[in-house]
Amino acid sequence: MCCVATAKPCRPEVYLRETAAHPASTPALAALAAVAEGAANPLEAAHRLSDAVADAIAYMPGATDAHTTASEALSRGEGVCQDHAHALIAMARHRCIPARYVSGYLFADAEGESHEASHAWAELWIAGLGWVGFDAANRCCPDARYIRLGSGLDAQDAAPIRGIARGPGTETMDVVVSVPEPRPKPVTKPVSAQVAGPRHMAQGRTLCRPRNCLLRTTRHGNSVARQHHQG
Repeated sequence: MCCVATAKPCRPEVYLRETAAHPASTPALAALAAVAEGAANPLEAAHRLSDAVADAIAYMPGATDAHTTASEALSRGEGVCQDHAHALIAMARHRCIPARYVSGYLFADAEGESHEASHAWAELWIAGLGWVGFDAANRCCPDARYIRLGSGLDAQDAAPIRGIARGPGTETMDVVVSVPEPRPKPVTKPVSAQVAGPRHMAQGRTLCRPRNCLLRTTRHGNSVARQHHQG
């Protein structure tokens, strides 16, 4: 385990703290975190940790609840996005990698199915890149489909809404999430492409990627999936 020195809240080292939701000292989580040993760099180590969580905890709605810890989900071998995020955070912190919980929404998963509930993933601090998101539940990294609401040490710390109910009686909550697909912005054609004519218009376009943006390519059978990392 690593010792966390006193740090200001704005420093990544703050996110090396353990919480009740993801105690990194449990033997099972520590053993699983060993998969990062021998990684060429911190980014590869983070990918190994995320893949290990996805392999160890199968996505199963209803298998856990809001109070399930990372170690409990790991022992059951199934859980939801909250459990994947907590387990990845615990393992990353065990490897002295600052990690935080992110709450938000997902427009559609890897299969294109729309989501009707909130979503959660983890962000790991990678030196030279900054905070890089990892969604172990969907085996990918957050991209334009993800809507980020907030972050914290764990799910409770990053909850967008919290409250206290007093008095007798019971209550229930029905939540419906609607994330409309944004309209694509019109593309302004370069003058050189307009002059060249339709046959050469594609050559006049420039595809730009933001700085600190990495592409990781993963092969699945005969298909190739590109995962997006943005600091």
